[in-house]
Amino acid sequence: MMAEPIVVKRAANLTAADKRLVVELVAKYASVVENKNNSVSNEDKEAGWRQLCDEFNAISSIKREVKQLKRVCN
Repeated sequence: MMAEPIVVKRAANLTAADKRLVVELVAKYASVVENKNNSVSNEDKEAGWRQLCDEFNAISSIKREVKQLKRVCN
């Protein structure tokens, strides 16, 4: 017998409004999440992204993970 294939359900695409919200939140947290020098540790950056994600999820109807929101900015 063959095993059942694993089905991965994709999340809905971000709307234009959600993308704008991510850009606004990244601008708000830019001093932490986009800092390129060593004054902000990677742990601080991840904490900033989690805070940004929490704020996004409080506003948006579709919940996202940090990894998904980071892709919007790349």
